[in-house]
Amino acid sequence: MAGGDFREASSRDRTPVRRRLHLFTVLCWSLAASQAGGDPATGVVCALPVVIGAGLRDIQESWLNGPEGYAFVVEFGAEKTGDLPVQVGRDPARRFDTTVYASNFQGPVLVRRPNLRPQWEWTAAGEMQISDRQYPMLAGRACAERASALPSITLHVAEHDEWPWGNDPVGAFVLDLGRCKDVLPNSEAGWTPRHHSEGVAYSDMRDVAFVEYVLWCYTCEGASDCEHGIVWEASERD
Repeated sequence: MAGGDFREASSRDRTPVRRRLHLFTVLCWSLAASQAGGDPATGVVCALPVVIGAGLRDIQESWLNGPEGYAFVVEFGAEKTGDLPVQVGRDPARRFDTTVYASNFQGPVLVRRPNLRPQWEWTAAGEMQISDRQYPMLAGRACAERASALPSITLHVAEHDEWPWGNDPVGAFVLDLGRCKDVLPNSEAGWTPRHHSEGVAYSDMRDVAFVEYVLWCYTCEGASDCEHGIVWEASERD
């Protein structure tokens, strides 16, 4: 389907989580414009990471609930929340499964549970397990006044346990958004090459072995243009 067949969502189309992400982007733009002198015409640059692969050593699932374990990114603020865009970027335009929770750190095993969206889970229990699932990591999106000022962002992964057990830390990984500096001097928008991030500790757990990702880098000339190349579909889901 051609890119013109999609539309970028208005604020009315967004779920509460999506509206918060949009507000975060607008606030990033406002702050960056202020740091650059307060002139919106100067614009800012933004980066949206897209996970294209990951490895996990242990999902930290208890034997009572296993073998599958649901992993989520803690920075979303809830275990099962958020919508994903249907498409990101151009040349190429990458399309995604929008039926899953945006917060799902997606493993290779599809699990369906009553009254919930499909969940991509992990069964790793001491040996490396690889997932080639690809999806935007909305919790890692950020904007700055220039590409070299884009931050490195650490995201934390936990395994969701049902009550009365608490969630278990799994590990963390770092996304270097500043790599957009290699793209934006030559274009208003574009993709970085694949990057590899070794896992780091989260509460002494280092079972996220690695994450591979690309960045969609784009120039944002104003608050209404801060989703350049990011295409949403209205959702009837929760």
